[in-house]
Amino acid sequence: MAYSTESELETLIGHDALVELSDLDNTAGIDSTRVAAAIQKADGVIDSYINKRYAVPLASPPDSIKTLSAEWAIRVLRTRRYKGQPITEDQDAEKIDREWLDGVAKGRISLGVEPQPTKSSLIVDKAAPRDSTLAISMERMKGFI
Repeated sequence: MAYSTESELETLIGHDALVELSDLDNTAGIDSTRVAAAIQKADGVIDSYINKRYAVPLASPPDSIKTLSAEWAIRVLRTRRYKGQPITEDQDAEKIDREWLDGVAKGRISLGVEPQPTKSSLIVDKAAPRDSTLAISMERMKGFI
């Protein structure tokens, strides 16, 4: 399941702009295949970060992830439209988005939804019972002080 849709991209930038970015064959319409590919690429990047903390794809993604997916897909379309020539604003936005995703992946930033999405299978609980041979007591510490 994609985190964003063609209609959400259209809402963000408008119909004409989406036609301009997606219609590389000059058919005067939105190229849904290219839009879907851009959304898939955006979602893949998002999942590559958040799978360190949550099971992906998110069953019910929060609005922040949906918006991020749509904005990233627009940047992908723009890059493809202009044959890979980076746009400074897009580079800056991507840097900020990657930092945010890194914060989510490391648990410093919450997705802001309750209940939290399902944990990723990559997360291993490091808490384990303490080895009893490592117990500290007054008796065992004699001679160290």
